[in-house]
Amino acid sequence: MFLLEIIVGYGTQSAYLKASNTGAEDNFGTSLALSEDGKTLVVGASAEDNGFKGIITDGSEASDSGTAVDSGAVYVYTKSNTGTWSQNAYIKGSNTGSGDSFGASISVSDNGKTLAVGASGESNSAKGIIINGSEINDVGSAASAGAVYLFTKDSSGNWSQIAYLKASNTGMVDYFGKSLALSDDGNLVAVGAYREDNKATGVIIDGSETIDAGTENDSGAVYLY
Repeated sequence: MFLLEIIVGYGTQSAYLKASNTGAEDNFGTSLALSEDGKTLVVGASAEDNGFKGIITDGSEASDSGTAVDSGAVYVYTKSNTGTWSQNAYIKGSNTGSGDSFGASISVSDNGKTLAVGASGESNSAKGIIINGSEINDVGSAASAGAVYLFTKDSSGNWSQIAYLKASNTGMVDYFGKSLALSDDGNLVAVGAYREDNKATGVIIDGSETIDAGTENDSGAVYLY
């Protein structure tokens, strides 16, 4: 990955970034997000294979904690006042599993303190919003249903997971989280599920999308939280 500083209309390379645990076919750089001030950079590696769960800040991700093929990972970098980039955190899903593609999509708030990460291949069949950590207990299998994870950074610079999002009508191969966007203040997240199959039309706010209106293969849907 190359970072360019734009100076009087010309780009000069200011840094070259690699993962702290570089591995073949990790796909580091699958997705990217920069904070508005350009001091927080988040990089997705959707095919990274480490079996770790949670957040590492001490560099120990370089020691493989087991294998979860194509589970994916996210790397957070910060820029100092002197212009030096350093890795601030290494983030995995709280329920890491093979094929999750965690980091397939990323969005960060303007201030760099709220982060949304899509794992479009995640297969838990849970529905809705989970904030108590129970996503680590698999409630069944819905292959490639997808999930989104929300993280915040505190005043000390430490990241923590605050929510785990699933579609209200979770279905197999929906790829929920393939795309996503956070509002500037980080209080609204939109999530795309480009292969969702419900035949419903328009905007639904009463929850009736959970009652299948018929099948329209790969028609797609967007969810707001």
